[in-house]
Amino acid sequence: MATGALDGRVALVTGAGRLRGIGRATALALAQLGADVVVTGTGRDPGTYPEDEKKAGWRDVESTAEQIRALGRKALTWTGDVSTGCRSPTLTKPSGEKFSTSSSPAHSCSASVSSRS
Repeated sequence: MATGALDGRVALVTGAGRLRGIGRATALALAQLGADVVVTGTGRDPGTYPEDEKKAGWRDVESTAEQIRALGRKALTWTGDVSTGCRSPTLTKPSGEKFSTSSSPAHSCSASVSSRS
């Protein structure tokens, strides 16, 4: 495995479940630099996937994790709503146990807020 600027680091990337999303691109870029990556997503219903994701057999964060592993890096997945709090022990504890530390958070999530008049 080639060495990179982020060897020995663990990145936590939110919003990494979409085939054409910035979260996936960020997760892959960090892996290419040598980081192991925890990828998170909302766990969308596959029935709501865009046609290109359906045709590709896309599986949300699991597919992103597979691409990271293909680069020779470790990857963990977590599905949940980070808008309710990213510091959740269910998110941070498993990554710490598997990777020793989570040292490079990269957030690409969004939360919608609507107001009704």
